Amino acid sequence: MILFGKLPLFIFLFLVCAFTALSIPSKSKMGMIYFNSYEYDKALEYLSEVDSFKEGDVLALKKIKDYFTLQGNIKKSLNIMEKLYELRPHNIEYLLELETLADWNQLPEKKLKYQEIRADLYTDIDKKESTLLKVAQGFRYQRNFQEANRVFDRLKSSKNIKIHDALINYYLTTRQGAKAIEQINNYKEISIPNKDKSFVQKYQVYLYQSFTVLKNHDSAIKQAMKIIGVSENIPHDEIVNELKKYSSKETKEYLYYIEGIIYHLSKLTEDENEMKLRQLIVDKLPQNLELKFDLAEAYYRKGNKETSLSIYEGLLTHMSLNRNELLDMGNRFYDLNEKNLSIKVYERLTAKFPLNRLYWKRLGEMYEESGQKQKALECFLRIIKLNKRKKRVIYRGLFKEAAKLVLNENEISKNYLEKYKKIPNFNFQNREMEARVVSLLNEIGDLDQMISILNELLSDDPNSSVLLSGLAQAYYAKGELGKSEELFERSLLIDDKQVMALEVIISRDLREQKYDKALDNLEKLVLIAKNKNKDFIVSLKEEILYGKHRSTKGLEEYNLLCREVINQQNSSVEYKRIQIRCLRRIGEVDESYKLSMELLVAYPNDLSLREEVVYQQLDRKLIVEAKENLDYLIKYNQDGNKSYKSLINYYDDVKLELDRKKTWSLNSDNYHLWTTDFSFSSAHLDISRQMDDFKLGVQTRSYRMNSGGAAYFNYSEVYLSYRWKDKHLFRSMLGVTQGDKNISESVGFGYSYGDENTFFNLDYNHSQASFQTASLFLDEKSFERGINSYLEHSLNDQIQLNATFDYFDAYTKDSNSSVLRFRGGAYYRWEKSACFQTGGLFGYSNISKPTISLENGYLKNSLPYYLLLKCDNHYLRNDKQQKWLYLGEIGIGGDAGRDISFINSNLIRAELSYLFSLNNSVKLYGEHYTEALNAANGATSMVGIQLQFFTY
Repeated sequence: MILFGKLPLFIFLFLVCAFTALSIPSKSKMGMIYFNSYEYDKALEYLSEVDSFKEGDVLALKKIKDYFTLQGNIKKSLNIMEKLYELRPHNIEYLLELETLADWNQLPEKKLKYQEIRADLYTDIDKKESTLLKVAQGFRYQRNFQEANRVFDRLKSSKNIKIHDALINYYLTTRQGAKAIEQINNYKEISIPNKDKSFVQKYQVYLYQSFTVLKNHDSAIKQAMKIIGVSENIPHDEIVNELKKYSSKETKEYLYYIEGIIYHLSKLTEDENEMKLRQLIVDKLPQNLELKFDLAEAYYRKGNKETSLSIYEGLLTHMSLNRNELLDMGNRFYDLNEKNLSIKVYERLTAKFPLNRLYWKRLGEMYEESGQKQKALECFLRIIKLNKRKKRVIYRGLFKEAAKLVLNENEISKNYLEKYKKIPNFNFQNREMEARVVSLLNEIGDLDQMISILNELLSDDPNSSVLLSGLAQAYYAKGELGKSEELFERSLLIDDKQVMALEVIISRDLREQKYDKALDNLEKLVLIAKNKNKDFIVSLKEEILYGKHRSTKGLEEYNLLCREVINQQNSSVEYKRIQIRCLRRIGEVDESYKLSMELLVAYPNDLSLREEVVYQQLDRKLIVEAKENLDYLIKYNQDGNKSYKSLINYYDDVKLELDRKKTWSLNSDNYHLWTTDFSFSSAHLDISRQMDDFKLGVQTRSYRMNSGGAAYFNYSEVYLSYRWKDKHLFRSMLGVTQGDKNISESVGFGYSYGDENTFFNLDYNHSQASFQTASLFLDEKSFERGINSYLEHSLNDQIQLNATFDYFDAYTKDSNSSVLRFRGGAYYRWEKSACFQTGGLFGYSNISKPTISLENGYLKNSLPYYLLLKCDNHYLRNDKQQKWLYLGEIGIGGDAGRDISFINSNLIRAELSYLFSLNNSVKLYGEHYTEALNAANGATSMVGIQLQFFTY
């Protein structure tokens, strides 16, 4: 019933509400519950809603800090820990936690800051000082010397000997001599009363070190003398005498201070005392090689290189030298310009460390510098082999791991493949050595050795453009252009930026008349050879365009280039030469010669330019001027490999040509001919007088039948010729026939043309005695009237063409007929330097109104053809004048017009000449034909002798 009262009811409801309110956890408590249940994200939701930073809820902040730490967000964890430290500034555990978090955040200076704060909270002096010492050392290692000095200065008043040791070492190390002295004095006050000898000795050492730091050399020497037991008041020049009393053991014990005295004496420039003291410790401690090295080095620095060298040479005899000692000695010998001794050192190093490629490289370089190129080559080849060995070892290891690709899962396979991608390119590492090898082989000059070595290296590194280019150069120098050009092309496929390779390929293109390809390669050369002489590029382009348009008979583009070159203002010698060449090739020879002479006046010592001028003067028949310049070239030629033989020959030819313009000449030709029907003999004599471009002569030909009848006739003529511009010759003649022939006087004319590739001859005779057959020989009225022509042309050095064309009327006492006769031949020379040629011959002949005597003489409806093999040295290129000239020719064939089948006809020809001089000669010749080419049916044979003489 009491519950129904107002007051009890109110109290009851209040208690229920209060209990209910108190039983509901706060957000902070809910966060704790979730955190302890490992539901960190949910815990953070509740804890973040608590105004922890304002209210200073330490527990909530700790949980938030732990949350961020577990999540790896160390930066936020540090920020919250700093808030906790603000709430509890004297909590050492919080400071330790801050140091840890600062360390994790890579904030070393902040860590040291909290460490110093922690040190100040300690009441224990030793603990405080040890912590401050750690802070000071920490700033020192961070190279924050300002903070380090501040903290070290806080420790100055410490009574701890170890801290004083640390302070002194710090000040000495950081070259703070004054502070070091002050601290040493404090150290003395603490340590000396202990009467501990070790402390006293340490004090003395500290004092010596402080004088050294302060560069107080005199005080440092005195202090060192005091430490080793020598009176500090004796003069410096007496120190050596005092130290002589010490045994080797004592000298070794005090070596640190003796070397210190030496150092300070050197700073005081007391060279004599310094060197005496150095020599003393070397004598006292002869097994210490380092002291000998120091003595030798001191003599070297002071300019006494002879003494330094003698000491180093003495050290070289020691077999116990270590790697660094040998390296130091080798470098010093090199500095002393004793390269042979330096080589000995590196020979020891390579013998001791045969796998060290750097030592082999240095040894090779020194061999090269000293002129021992073969040994240098062996060193660089050794390096290449070592690189190859290293590559093989790594590859072997990788191949062993390769099984993992099959036996393991994809992850391991992936790791292996990543490792494989990182394999170093050892062939690329070899490129430098390969280039050195090629350079040395070029300098050695043994082409066979070069070819052998480079071929061997290429077997290991077939894609090395360096080796390919080097081998190509070797073959090029040896004259094997085919192999050279093939290798250069291979190297260009790998590295298309090789200037020399492109130049050689362009030269080949020019030689093979592939002018479009040469132009393409020239464009590549221009792109990669930006520093190349522009005159050289223009010169190449001029040669290419000249060859291209000369072959296509279109000079427009070439003329355009030449006009551009000629109008260009460029004073360089090379460019002027291009202009000279252009002028000559476009026909302006006078301007070309004028410019050449102007250039020669400007550069009189340029022998190559003078040589070009001599050629031009000879072209212009200026024999006197050419002789003067030729004598100059021969006199001042310094190149033993340079020969002017071809120029001398050209001069002789021109001089002879000019001499022949005022000369008497005699030619005699005698032969005997057999046919199936008859035989006869012929004798020919020609005497002439040359008068500049005119020639007046008289000749006679005598014919006598020996079998088939009896007949004799003689033909005599007077002729006059005129040569125009060297290439054109015009002739006229008047002749009579005497003997058994009774024909009218012969009137005729002729024309000849000749240049370096073509010879053409055309003759017309009004009446020429005929003797093709026995009946024509005996017929007193038989003669020929018409045109005879001959053409010979060389397409190039290997292909030659020739042809004869005759059209005339043949007359006898009974009738007359028209005769057409043609012969054409082509020959191919196997090699430019070989005499052998193969070829073919074909022909046609016919006669209108044939009679028996005429038909047999001119072969009606004849279509001969032959395959030929020939050996002829008349046109082989040779700088030396050939004394013996020979020709041999055999052929087999048939005649389609006269139904003579193939192989049933043949021809044989042979000639042998001997030249007494350039023009005087004697020749023997003979020939034999069956069926197709002879004058009559059957066989024809002939032998003869020819003589030619000139008098000047």
